[in-house]
Amino acid sequence: PMKIHAVGERCAHQAEEGVSADICGGEWWQRFLGQHGNRQQEYSAHEQLPSRHGESRERRCAHGGEENTARHGDSPGERRENADHIDDIVVTLDSHQYFDIAHPDCWRTGQGGEVAAFTAITAASVRSGQFRTADPALQAYALNYLEALEARGRYTHMVWPVHCQLGSWGHGIHHAVLGALERWQRQRQRAAMSVIKGTNPYTEHYSALQAEVPDPQDPSTQLNMPLLERIAAADQVVIAGEASSHCVAYTARDLFAHLPAENLKHFVLLTDCMSPVSGFEQQHAAFLQEAADHGVLLTSSGEFQLPR
Repeated sequence: PMKIHAVGERCAHQAEEGVSADICGGEWWQRFLGQHGNRQQEYSAHEQLPSRHGESRERRCAHGGEENTARHGDSPGERRENADHIDDIVVTLDSHQYFDIAHPDCWRTGQGGEVAAFTAITAASVRSGQFRTADPALQAYALNYLEALEARGRYTHMVWPVHCQLGSWGHGIHHAVLGALERWQRQRQRAAMSVIKGTNPYTEHYSALQAEVPDPQDPSTQLNMPLLERIAAADQVVIAGEASSHCVAYTARDLFAHLPAENLKHFVLLTDCMSPVSGFEQQHAAFLQEAADHGVLLTSSGEFQLPR
């Protein structure tokens, strides 16, 4: 049988500290996993962007939200049949401390004022004195970090609202996704895989595969080879999750960079099961175009069918 690997960035209850629930995209999870008209949708995920693997090359992998694979069915029996075709689920979990280089309290304006969420900070703005770290002892590190980040050419450092704080409500998996994961594990008698990312407070960690600036002293920030190998072993990888402008996009880009082009032809993006952070719609569109250029199939959860 073909093995399916689902990879996805989990949708957490990220609405903390005044963060809009739109960041989490809970509505699409309900649409994808719950009732959609008269149809039930089943979800399976291998985290915020990797997918769960298979033991053989004949495996399908779904990565949803950064994580999922999905299949529609008109009855519980059909949904159980769908689960039979998903061999692995990986759920990626954005996991932060309150203190983090991407959270507001780490930064101050040059005059000592607070820095608002959704403020972009560049190395040049730190060198000019427009921004500084709240702890002067971190100033030199932060400047070196920003320079290293910008040298990679992927994005400008962004200050985010506090989100996905370890131990908080915002770190949890959306109840619709959690219920689907529980049903899949009960039916298949195997555990879904959870990938924790973002616990190092001194580097951003959008991708499920590695931090934006890996720390040589912290293996959790370096390229996750076991996860990469799991995804590479799958015959199909289905990706969904939040957010398509950031975590999903950078996980996928790391996959594009580290997997052979032939593998990417077996990747699927469920475009109605992901959305950008508000204000980053252009980045979302650029990511979808980039994925298409790599031969990734872009489709909707209503159109996609798991092979039988």
